[in-house]
Amino acid sequence: MRLEDIKLEWSDHRGPTTVTGTEPEADKALPLRAPGRRFERYASAIKYLDPP
Repeated sequence: MRLEDIKLEWSDHRGPTTVTGTEPEADKALPLRAPGRRFERYASAIKYLDPP
């Protein structure tokens, strides 16, 4: 399939979120909170390291 063949269509309906950032696949990308312990999700790390 070529990129030009992909058709986009706007939808006002929002489907359920299937990726939350807590999946096992995200483990390696999450920063360490303490030795051997990672943040639950990336957003938690950012909030902790650089609060608003």
